Amino acid sequence: MYENDALQFFNQPEGYVEPDGGAYNYVYQYKDHLGNIKLSYKNISLTSTPSLQIVEENNYYPFGLEHKGYNNVINGTENKYKTYQGKETEEELGKNTLAFGWRDYDPAIARFNKIDRFAEKYQSMSPYHFSGNNPIFFREIKGDSIHPASQAKVDALKTNINTQVTSLTTQRDAVTTAATNKKGKVKYSEAQKAQVNELNYRIGNLNTSLTNIASLESSTKFTFKLNAVSGNIANLTPSVADVNSNTFTLNYISGDVGNQIHEVATHGSQIVNGDLTYSVNAAGSGVNAAVRAGGTSYGLEVSAYQSQYSYTGALSGYRTPTAGSTQATMNTLGGFTGTTNQINSPFNVNNHTQINVPLIRSMTEGSIGHTTIY
Repeated sequence: MYENDALQFFNQPEGYVEPDGGAYNYVYQYKDHLGNIKLSYKNISLTSTPSLQIVEENNYYPFGLEHKGYNNVINGTENKYKTYQGKETEEELGKNTLAFGWRDYDPAIARFNKIDRFAEKYQSMSPYHFSGNNPIFFREIKGDSIHPASQAKVDALKTNINTQVTSLTTQRDAVTTAATNKKGKVKYSEAQKAQVNELNYRIGNLNTSLTNIASLESSTKFTFKLNAVSGNIANLTPSVADVNSNTFTLNYISGDVGNQIHEVATHGSQIVNGDLTYSVNAAGSGVNAAVRAGGTSYGLEVSAYQSQYSYTGALSGYRTPTAGSTQATMNTLGGFTGTTNQINSPFNVNNHTQINVPLIRSMTEGSIGHTTIY
């Protein structure tokens, strides 16, 4: 930021930097869970022993109005460009508003100055509302969409996917290097060609998952909440209130990134894209699920499992015995077929083409029993 053609400061990830003669001072900032900058401080020591000095202190009421009487600049340059929730304070013409990207926010009345362009997502609230009228729990993003507590989970998921894409790309490049002769010509063996093709598929599918996640974040109609659970995941069963408010809770197995991609990135985006829809029944007492015309619920699961496999590189479980298998013979001899004692066949997937509708339809809940998952 310049003032009268003189550099005052410039931002850096942990705060900002201000010039000091021929040197620079790094000012660090302490933020709360909503991104509010509470304290700015710097090291003024000229030795190896730190000596911290408070540059600026900021305290806010929940809706952003600044406390008066002790929020004063103590040392250095006041930074009005990163204040409440990291937003710029606009004091020109006596506005005293905060710049939230698409709209300006007035903390004195806890309202925006323009209608929310995503007002359809929050039909029970004023189109001028701020953070769902709950700034302790929610954080406003660019003034047009609530930032739920689950955003941190989404960010972590994207990081995990990007890390895996990098790893798979490195693996693919290593295969290509091994297949390159002294003249620089790449000549894959059949095994190497198959390996590269599968790695390319997984990389492409993971990038699609990132695109799908972005569709959830930018949806102008739906709100999604992420919920980590232990054990198996039941089919999504939104309530009448959920459907009426276009709010969906996406459950996934805690600690299982592949399952999180399956449930959040794929099934979540299927809702956004209209491949999977929910509606309240005529009596208003229940919810109906429907698949886009021309599609099937099994097809949606194939996509979800393929995205899961693209991260993990393998899938395993149990399926109903195929004709002629050892398990089928044992079931016939023991009279177990179609009973709770049915012996199921294990399956192991190591190629995306193995994930298909017949596999999905035959998946069972365990090694014993005739109950299928779908």
